[in-house]
Amino acid sequence: MNFKSKINEIKKIVIGLSDETQLADDAEAKAKLIDGTEIKYEKLAEGEIVMIVSADGSESPLPAGQYDLDNGYVLVIGDDKGTIQSYDVKPEETEVPEAEAEAELADEETPDVAKQISDLEARVAKLEEAMKESINLSASLAEKNAELSTSTVALSQQLANATDAKPIRRTPEDEVIAFEQMTPLQKHRYLKNKEKK
Repeated sequence: MNFKSKINEIKKIVIGLSDETQLADDAEAKAKLIDGTEIKYEKLAEGEIVMIVSADGSESPLPAGQYDLDNGYVLVIGDDKGTIQSYDVKPEETEVPEAEAEAELADEETPDVAKQISDLEARVAKLEEAMKESINLSASLAEKNAELSTSTVALSQQLANATDAKPIRRTPEDEVIAFEQMTPLQKHRYLKNKEKK
């Protein structure tokens, strides 16, 4: 017998709800589930049948499942006929202090997770730096654009204000003359310009 089963036996004796005493009190004993449902049984032992007693007194087998009784016991029904699979004291839940739970969780983190976190932090830092550079570049481009706009406006005003501009007039040299009618100097210039093109 292990330590837990000894404790459970002691609890049964202290609470005073051993299977034998229940049989001695009543041939058909009754108990209540935590939700208030009344059940009826002959003996709380493996293989015995447990019935649900409804408000009108009718009985039906307790469906398969685990049920907590109001006396601190746990009843496990193995089939839909109400057959008891086990009956024992409800195990106590041990609470782990929050600090210990956090420490266990921190211990469970693998080095891979820590490495992934540091890698992500490095990537975020690089992205933030690239974003700052992009913002600075955008600001300098906006300044240059403003300077170019200002100089373009100034040049267009200068051109508009230019009064000493003379219209282009054709000179007799600009007239088109047939090659046969050209002077030897004009023929020489014509041929030289043609070679350059």
